[in-house]
Amino acid sequence: MNNAYIKAYRNSSLQHASGAELVAACFKEARKSLADARRLIEAGTPASSYTPLERVRKIYTHLYATVDIEAGGELAQQMQQLYIWVIDQTIVMGTSCDLDLLHVLETITTNQLESWTALAHQTENAGTIKAPDRVRADA
Repeated sequence: MNNAYIKAYRNSSLQHASGAELVAACFKEARKSLADARRLIEAGTPASSYTPLERVRKIYTHLYATVDIEAGGELAQQMQQLYIWVIDQTIVMGTSCDLDLLHVLETITTNQLESWTALAHQTENAGTIKAPDRVRADA
């Protein structure tokens, strides 16, 4: 299938996604990038893992910046702390290539993906489809 068609479909589906679906899509991409980093490290080319780890940093930085502290309160602050920790650990990964640490990052990202996906399904079943202006921690 043509990559242009796939990209157009993905862009179209994201335009109509709820806030929770958009956050889940971010975590899905982060998980994919962590898997790419793992493959490169295990293949003996750890220097090549820089690019996928940088993608993970950018995703988590975006998520950090879009957390609505006013609406989410303490939970939002805790999420931001987790996001900062993950960002810091991806930097550590760039020099250590610690597969145990990578496993922790994969687990956190997978847990976040599953939680936001479940929330998106709950939101969808409730009939709420409009995406918020900002991602809310308590959504």
